[in-house]
Amino acid sequence: AVREIDNRTVAVKTIHPQIRPTPHAVNRFVREAEILRKLQHPGIVAGLDSGETDGTLWLAMEFIDGQDGYKILRSEGPLDIRRAVGWATQLLEALAHAHDNDFIHRDVKPGNMLISRGETGERVHLTDFGLARAYQVSMMSVPTSGLTQAGNPLGTVRFMPREQMLDARNVKPTADQYAAAATLYQLLTGKYLFEGVTTEVQWYMQILEGTPTPIRQHRPELPESLASAIHRALARKPEERFPDVRAFSKAISEAI
Repeated sequence: AVREIDNRTVAVKTIHPQIRPTPHAVNRFVREAEILRKLQHPGIVAGLDSGETDGTLWLAMEFIDGQDGYKILRSEGPLDIRRAVGWATQLLEALAHAHDNDFIHRDVKPGNMLISRGETGERVHLTDFGLARAYQVSMMSVPTSGLTQAGNPLGTVRFMPREQMLDARNVKPTADQYAAAATLYQLLTGKYLFEGVTTEVQWYMQILEGTPTPIRQHRPELPESLASAIHRALARKPEERFPDVRAFSKAISEAI
């Protein structure tokens, strides 16, 4: 759409008109608008305005002229190592800003990375904060299973850490670190973390008890230090991951 006051091109997000909004969907939508007002970072798609018109909730957002990471991966195949790590470090910068403001994204994946191209190269923009949560507040909440809430998964299973599956309300920033590592794994290999998994139940079991396939089995030319950093961020126990996303970013940057 075009914002009339300044003719700026914007993206307008609404709840699909053919879907009757549930309280969960409305709360998620309103939450995203509130969070985007509090996050101001070039690596996060900006929220510009929000409201309700004739019963329709809407959110006007910064328009990113580009494609999401999953579409690029699907059309081009696994990324060059430096390109993939470059995307990941930008993603981690955006997550660091969110974490500094006490928000956890909880749905990091290639499809939620919008990639634009400019004079200085590719730029990553993190989007879809509808599942984000203020973790300092959530620590005081009643635990709720991560598998479903009102019938909806709290996150994307193929990028979800064990602790988010068990108790999505109380996850910490290390959950986003795991999802960012799973995202980088897919960008580098074109594959998910676990091989031979065909059903959702199998995915749940692998996340709970499995170990990701070593990334160098898919891509042997990866530096050992890069593979080690990715697998550390994918550790089943949050305390065994990097202390924060900045430390993870530093490790993968120094590995190439």
